[in-house]
Amino acid sequence: MKNLLSRFGYPIFEPFNKLKKITIIYNRTSGSENGELALTDDDTLEDVKQVRNTLLSSGVAISVFGLDETNINKLKNIKTDLLFNLCYGIGNRPDSEEEVYTIFDSLNIPYTGGPAASVVLTNDKASTKKILSENNIPTPSFAVISSAEDLSIINLNYPLFIKTLDLGCSIGIDQNSVILNKQELEKKASKLIHKYKKKVLVEEFLDGREFAVTVIGNGNKAVVLPIVEISFGPLFEKNGRWKIFDYESKWYQNSPYYIQSPYKCPALLDKNIASTIKKISLKAYKLCGCRDYARIDIRMDKHNTPHILEVNLNPSIGRHSQIHKSAMATGLTFRDLIKMIISISLVRFYGKSS
Repeated sequence: MKNLLSRFGYPIFEPFNKLKKITIIYNRTSGSENGELALTDDDTLEDVKQVRNTLLSSGVAISVFGLDETNINKLKNIKTDLLFNLCYGIGNRPDSEEEVYTIFDSLNIPYTGGPAASVVLTNDKASTKKILSENNIPTPSFAVISSAEDLSIINLNYPLFIKTLDLGCSIGIDQNSVILNKQELEKKASKLIHKYKKKVLVEEFLDGREFAVTVIGNGNKAVVLPIVEISFGPLFEKNGRWKIFDYESKWYQNSPYYIQSPYKCPALLDKNIASTIKKISLKAYKLCGCRDYARIDIRMDKHNTPHILEVNLNPSIGRHSQIHKSAMATGLTFRDLIKMIISISLVRFYGKSS
């Protein structure tokens, strides 16, 4: 661990000599009527299991706290030395992530990942894109609509791409998310607004390569790990499918499109393009107030100019994740990655160790 931290510019800090108990916290849900959410909840549970099993041999007591609507007060009185945060809200309560982080901040206990203000910002894709644009970071031109009537204000170039304003995990994204004309836009927008009861974001579609960029660390010691490319196999072109990381490609493991959407790391890129991707990812990470670790999603346009699509705080970090893929490309094991995240959060909270 000493070599790992110093390699990434961090002071020597042995967290497991200072901690007696680590609590892995996640939002415990029950009986979701939305099958899409159920799959993502299963993924979170798998991440919890993997992190727990990895830390069991650390010599520190490991507990798991499933947060829901019935035990919020228990969280407010929790006794632990660190919260390893895999929590995206309070049970089944929608849009409750900000409340979770507000509680975290009141505990005066170190926790991994971003603060409440940054979570709120990056959950709102339009607010994030506005900040990126204001700071000369390329992001597709966009509009936000809350009803079919708002479509008249859209002045964007087709093809377009449409998704919910604040849902992640590719929820609501399918092959009909790429829009070629006004009729398709009206149909898909109405469907999303009706189904999810949320505003939707419409942006100009970039039909180029797609990347996931992991940034880890804080301040001037934040670093970009090797870039992951989401590679779309020949079946996409053969069957006339858009090369997008839609819900089927991301989650349905028996789908041929899941199989043909592997992560490749490090991505094969021109040196200058790779440098640009790293530069804008690091700049976005800092502008959005990210901390400890985050993932930046990027696509290139027809001129091979990278554009940031989204900034993701506290993304999935399981063995199947893009972040783990990046970490492995640097020679880190999954256990190394988890211990590094803990160490970085402790350095941030307590300052440098001797």
